Amino acid sequence: MHIRHVAIRNLRALEDIDCPLGPRINVIVGPNGIGKTTILQALRLTKALLAPRTQGETQQVLVSLGAASPHFPQRVFLNSLARDPSRQIEVRATFELTQPEIATLQMSLPALVQSLVSSRIGQAFANPTALIAFLQSPAGEQARAAAQTELRGP
Repeated sequence: MHIRHVAIRNLRALEDIDCPLGPRINVIVGPNGIGKTTILQALRLTKALLAPRTQGETQQVLVSLGAASPHFPQRVFLNSLARDPSRQIEVRATFELTQPEIATLQMSLPALVQSLVSSRIGQAFANPTALIAFLQSPAGEQARAAAQTELRGP
């Protein structure tokens, strides 16, 4: 997978960038304080918010960027990240998957659907039989069908 395009608005030193990226190596150059590292931080923040790999990843990234305090984890200070606090922060990225990556995801679809449903209902199923019972219920079947439709896309 590689990142094909990045658009960032109102984040730290970056007012508005819209940058296509090549499939191989991309080099970002410029003087200090222009926003080179901010591009990487924007991608890291977006990934941590949308797809954290660990339970504490989102909080860890927010603390490292100065947008949260380790002492008050429930408080988020997004204004500390904004170039102009009166405007919204926007980070968009377009990714391209290779055919083998797409095949792997398609083979993993049942597990991805189950994981998505489990995470959306907001319950930690310590007992796998409780999750199986829910997934076999009418509400679980409906949730699985919706998740599968969403993951398959148009």
